[in-house]
Amino acid sequence: MSRLRVMTYNVRACLGLDGARRPERVAEVIRRAQPDLVALQELDVGVARSGGVDQPARIAELAGMRAHFTAARSLGEGSYGNAVLAARPFAVHSEGALPVRFGEPRAAQRVTVAVGGAEVELVNTHLSIHLVERWMQARALFAEVERVEGDPRFPSLSGVGERLILCGDLNSGPWSPVYRWLSRRLTDAQRAVGGRAAATWPANRPLLRLDYVWFGASVGVERVSAPRDELTSVTSDHLPLVVDLTVDGAAG
Repeated sequence: MSRLRVMTYNVRACLGLDGARRPERVAEVIRRAQPDLVALQELDVGVARSGGVDQPARIAELAGMRAHFTAARSLGEGSYGNAVLAARPFAVHSEGALPVRFGEPRAAQRVTVAVGGAEVELVNTHLSIHLVERWMQARALFAEVERVEGDPRFPSLSGVGERLILCGDLNSGPWSPVYRWLSRRLTDAQRAVGGRAAATWPANRPLLRLDYVWFGASVGVERVSAPRDELTSVTSDHLPLVVDLTVDGAAG
């Protein structure tokens, strides 16, 4: 059995609650947590409001990791979307769009990483703020959909093995239809460790659980935290969620 530390973090294009846009603070939050894999949401690449900075590349450089960015939509001359950062080698399996009706475009990305000889699949996404779209997007993650070459949709996770880890800002509470849908397929890390689940939004006074790490049958959890201190309370409007996982079938 091997261990894997995963972080999911909505960084709001590195815009802190103090109005400063600083990728350096995001990188420092990551360095302090020392995760193996990081799922980041709401990042700018080449966008004027962020000074044209490639935020995932900059954060990865400062944190000593590698990054892969998946654009959800264009924003001026640049792009806005999600990124996976890794402290170990990984491969991009797939990426693509989620269904949308009236809200902003959303995307998901899937990477594979070797953990003690076993292959783990990590998916990073950010679901809509609109109830109907959230439901459509959650179902699309596991839908059986015919795809052809060049299809921009995110490939279904239906049939993916037991070492799946799903991370992200789901904009859903534990009472929601989306939560119930996912709980029939995966395990919520916070519920699995027992005790009171930590809220992650807003960062300066957390009231709601919006950020999650879910996992399949061959993955377990040892510890979950939503670090709240002087740095994380101002870096974004969300707190990071840090989860220590175990992977069955992987050599220690």
